[in-house]
Order: sequence, then C-alpha cells, then structure tokens
Amino acid sequence: MADLELAPDFGMEIKPEYKTLISEFENGVEQRRPAWYSSRKSWRLFFKNRSSDDLDIILDLFNSNKGAFGSFSWLNALDNEIYNVRFAEDSITYANNSFGLFDFEFSLIEVK
Repeated sequence: MADLELAPDFGMEIKPEYKTLISEFENGVEQRRPAWYSSRKSWRLFFKNRSSDDLDIILDLFNSNKGAFGSFSWLNALDNEIYNVRFAEDSITYANNSFGLFDFEFSLIEVK
C-alpha cells in the first residue's frame, strides 16, 4: 500500500530526465558522461473541484514530509506502479473555488 493513492485528474505532465556532466577543455573539446545511468521521472499532478477531505490528505502528507524534505510512496494511477517520490517544492498552493471545492496542483520527483 502506497502513502499516497489519491488519483489525480487525467492530463498529468510526465517528464523523464537524465543528468549529463559536461567538461569543456581549453582547446574546446568536450567530454560528456552520465551522472545517472537510468532516467529519473517527475510528474505534475492536477486536482480540480476536490473535497476538503482530498485537500487534507495532500496537506497532511506535505506537512509530515516537511515539503520537499521527506520521501514517500505514490501509486501512479496511469501505470499502476508504486514510486518512491518527494514533493518538488517546499510550498503548495490551493484555491477554494466555491461550495467547499478546491483546486490544487503540485509536482513529484522520483527518488532513487
């Protein structure tokens, strides 16, 4: 069971990333080498017109991990895989639309 199983709205953004170290020498030659041998993924999740209970789940998780400090497990509803992730930022923004419904979005980064 994952720490976060709340499914976002579909239309999430997915970004695979590699890290390449580049050393440039005085003669203009570059040496490139991978810092990571496998990609790291990040996701931007969107939640629209959600209840205060859904918002509380996210805020409790955010606060218990002190923003981007801690990591947790997340069930990705698109591929049904569990990833070890952290929040990308140390802040989170949400909007109260009306009638107790909230919009919020945030990014998660895979932790290896």
